[in-house]
Amino acid sequence: MVERKNKSHYIQDLLEIIRCDYPFCHSINTQRILDIFATVTKYVSKGKKLLDIGCGSCSIVAAISNADYECHACDDFQDPWHLDDDNYKKIKRYAEINNISLTKMDLSEGLPYSDFSFDAVLLIDVLEHLHNSPKKILAEMSRVLKPGGYVFIGTPNSANLRKRIHLLLGGTNYPSLEQFYFSGDKWRGHIREYTPDEVLWLLSAGNFELIELKMCHWMLENRISGIKKILYFLVTTVISKAKDSILVVGQKC
Repeated sequence: MVERKNKSHYIQDLLEIIRCDYPFCHSINTQRILDIFATVTKYVSKGKKLLDIGCGSCSIVAAISNADYECHACDDFQDPWHLDDDNYKKIKRYAEINNISLTKMDLSEGLPYSDFSFDAVLLIDVLEHLHNSPKKILAEMSRVLKPGGYVFIGTPNSANLRKRIHLLLGGTNYPSLEQFYFSGDKWRGHIREYTPDEVLWLLSAGNFELIELKMCHWMLENRISGIKKILYFLVTTVISKAKDSILVVGQKC
């Protein structure tokens, strides 16, 4: 647990802690962690019980755990990078260091938790990977969530400015054809991305009340630079729904 100081020092100390034992050479997406951490802690009190579905490397939930929350996380850990170089064992060790209760499971079989178990549930960068309708996972999130509990859903914006320009120039809104072609037996990339209005529709369909819609920049760092990046920020400041990522907060009705 990180000792509470002034806000900027507290956040920097928190980031340093989750970086310290992070077992992978690829960098942590700091902006995504900061946005999600700030949003979760805005609505969910310390000491509450939280579940991160599709937790991946556990970098996001590690930040929350170190801020004095009881954190659980689950994933099927079947992405190609999960299966390389004992990476799943590295994630397990990282979860243990950061006091996260980690479960390996198949999302298609439902969540292995009791009804009304959690005060908050995270679903970050998962929706776009689902091969089937998100109806089942939304129902499972509602089942394990306590009455009045919060859901936090993050996903790429299929209508972001970069993609709109790419389409106008003759590009595609789909993942790389080469990656898809050589992906093996089962594609683990994006299946269907969503617009902000579509994510709000899903929230309502799952019987969650909309609390907040936040448009974010989570994917800019290695994609554009220089004047293009400046122009991108200027345009998306005016047209918020053209930002690259969506974060919504819902409350169980």
